[in-house]
Amino acid sequence: MMDNGKGAAYSRAIKLLSKQDYSEFKIRTKLQALGLNEDQVDLAIEKVKKENFLNDERFQKNLVRKLIQKGYSPAFIRQRLECDGLFVKDDQILIIYEEEMITPKDQIKMLAEKKINKSRIPSNSEDERQKIIRKALTFILAKGHDFDETLSYLEDHF
Repeated sequence: MMDNGKGAAYSRAIKLLSKQDYSEFKIRTKLQALGLNEDQVDLAIEKVKKENFLNDERFQKNLVRKLIQKGYSPAFIRQRLECDGLFVKDDQILIIYEEEMITPKDQIKMLAEKKINKSRIPSNSEDERQKIIRKALTFILAKGHDFDETLSYLEDHF
């Protein structure tokens, strides 16, 4: 039978995980922030892992897929995973890119087309064209994509 503190840690972990998936690192951090002691947190994490409510591999794959669909680069995704206490190599992320049948170049194209409506680019104003390209470049770079590759694509296609 669990004592009150251990039960509280487990209940809080279940409540957090019922709303969204977390990495073990993030759940641990959240439970510790509630003032629960390390033993309570360890037992709660062990139990939710055993019940498969907490699974870092599943969390990692789902987060990578979500970020790929939003247009984020492998480097950005790797850094985002590190914030959740998950340290992976770009190769592992690229495997999921292959599963999703998309490449970073495809993402650059998709993001550029999302940001730039070709019909709105004035054919007689180079300044306006450059302004539109700069805005798209900033948007795509914020997703972590390579500057040279992105600029090259934008200049070639817009």
